[in-house]
Amino acid sequence: MTFWIIATALAVIAAGLLVLPLLRSGTDTDVDPRNDIAIYKDQLAEVDRDLARGVLDQAEAERTRTEIARRLLAADKAETDTSTDAPKTLGRVVMIAAAAATVVGALALYYRVGAPGYPDMPRAVRLAEAKDAYDNRPTQAEAEAAQPVQDAVTLPDDLQATVDRVRQTAEANPDNLIAQRDLVRLETALGNVARAAHAQVKVVAILGDDAEQADLEVLLELLVAAAGGDVTPEAERVLKAILDKDPESISGLYWAGVMFNTYGRPDRAFPYWRKLLEVAPEDAEWFDQVAQATIELSWFAGVDDYTPPMRNGGLRGPNAAAMAAAGDMNEEDRSAMIEGMVGNLMDRLATEGGTPQEWAQLIRALGVLGDLDRATAIWGEAQQTFASDETAMSIIREAAVGAGVAE
Repeated sequence: MTFWIIATALAVIAAGLLVLPLLRSGTDTDVDPRNDIAIYKDQLAEVDRDLARGVLDQAEAERTRTEIARRLLAADKAETDTSTDAPKTLGRVVMIAAAAATVVGALALYYRVGAPGYPDMPRAVRLAEAKDAYDNRPTQAEAEAAQPVQDAVTLPDDLQATVDRVRQTAEANPDNLIAQRDLVRLETALGNVARAAHAQVKVVAILGDDAEQADLEVLLELLVAAAGGDVTPEAERVLKAILDKDPESISGLYWAGVMFNTYGRPDRAFPYWRKLLEVAPEDAEWFDQVAQATIELSWFAGVDDYTPPMRNGGLRGPNAAAMAAAGDMNEEDRSAMIEGMVGNLMDRLATEGGTPQEWAQLIRALGVLGDLDRATAIWGEAQQTFASDETAMSIIREAAVGAGVAE
């Protein structure tokens, strides 16, 4: 109830500030112009009487008549203006009604689409809810059961015979590694990811401690796919085994970030995706998407000045590794490499815009090249582009200070 009282009061005050000048308009005087006209006419008659009695000479009478006539014209104009006040009054009424309708409409709209009774959620509550969702997520069997049933695929008779033979062989030989691997490949090719995942579980079980990283990663991908993209408790156990074997596993880092982000812990997802970007192959198609998402995750993790590594797609520009590699080149090759990267980034920022991190990266690169004129120009443009974004400006300003174009 307190919220509605405060919101209504603020809305009424805002509307009142807009309407108040309208109420004041036209109320500066309470004098009736018609009274003035009568007085001025009497004064004109009085001038004629004074002239007849000899109180005024002809020249004084003319001057007095002229002044009274001027005032009479002004009073007559004021009476004419007063006669047109009705439309003005109607306009003020319409404006006041519109302001009232705006207040009522805004409150009604918020009541319908907002959350007026929604309480504040303290951090401890949010963390508790995230933990509860994580602890009670669906099991692998539950997640698979919730997936839509796929339509049966009709295969040619000869191919169907081969499929049946592979399945029968794997079922008759559950401990045969070759039979289970053949079944994994077959079911994966047919799009039966749940069947493929179950077969891969047997592959890993047969191998035991000899299971290689690739075997575990295949199992993780199949389990997640069979669960509709959810990292179930069973998939998480495989995920932990993968990262224990190789802390830089692409698959492990990616799905760890997905898992924590899905269940309300973006702060815990950030370290995994930050590491993922650092070890990602140069041709990773998903790099730009993850890089953009990681910028947002960094805020939840309390890392306000995070800048993701740059690649020649999407977030183009010289990253830290490229700059370090440039240090080992001769001056000509070094300048050419960085200049090419800078050119690509400048073109994209000019035509498509970019993130504060990209602007900061460009200013740093220009500073390395010693091109302070362009760095200064980019810094000036950035100040205009991000004038209203304090966070963005702090990121870019730090780069500008490092490049020597800002204090």
